[in-house]
Amino acid sequence: MTNPTDNYETALEKTPECARRIGIIMGLFAMVEIHLVGTFRWIANMDPDPARIAMESHKHFSNKIVYLLAVCDAKQPHWERDVEAGKHFAAGLKLANTIRNKYAHSKYGWTGEPGTEILFLSVFADSIGGHQREEIADIQILDTDILFLKSLIAAMRHYCADREAGRPPDLSEIQQAISMAQPKHLRPPRRSASASRAAKQA
Repeated sequence: MTNPTDNYETALEKTPECARRIGIIMGLFAMVEIHLVGTFRWIANMDPDPARIAMESHKHFSNKIVYLLAVCDAKQPHWERDVEAGKHFAAGLKLANTIRNKYAHSKYGWTGEPGTEILFLSVFADSIGGHQREEIADIQILDTDILFLKSLIAAMRHYCADREAGRPPDLSEIQQAISMAQPKHLRPPRRSASASRAAKQA
């Protein structure tokens, strides 16, 4: 007897290597969220509890980034903040959020064989008017996203450690992490059947 739930499978069930990496990306993004409070605390020059309350009052991650930038841009000359670090980390956090949304808010298709599979992602995160962008992801693209997220986490942890120890923070680490983030891998536009036949004849 056929189980009715068999009608609701995802492409990730057919692409184990990609699925495993997407699971890693989700776990790493959760670590970014955890380390954001401590990073914000030092950027904003706040005690831990008020910093945590300030961050947790914004439920959406994108709103946390907006708040971080607002703190950096506030016209309060007597409020000592690490504005330069705040701008760099906000840029890295935006990239991390884009990566997370790409895999968390997409409809998936796939092609290829296990180990060499390619995912097609119709990304509906942050879409306006129902429009979706189509991207691709393969093992190499996923590994690059994983490396970026790990580098961002390392930069956040080292920044906090430097500030706690009273050392001048080394912002080259977050700058390097941002530089390794990759652009969107957009799916080539689909050609019509007539265009495909014309190309073959040519």
